[in-house]
Amino acid sequence: MRICRNLLTGAGCGTIHPSTARICKNCGSSLRYALELHDPDTEIGNYRVRKVIGFGSFGAVYEAMIDLLNVASR
Repeated sequence: MRICRNLLTGAGCGTIHPSTARICKNCGSSLRYALELHDPDTEIGNYRVRKVIGFGSFGAVYEAMIDLLNVASR
């Protein structure tokens, strides 16, 4: 997902968009330098993102679960 927040200037309205969006549907800003977040159910290593807890100019905090079955079978 993309957040309408330009990482270079800090401008933007904060509207949440799908990762494929190019223009903010709310304010019309380009999403070229938007904050990119992992979608729920995305796997990162042994972790699966459950939800976004919060985000700011420098990144995001996620709630995630570790898949212990995959770790044990290696």
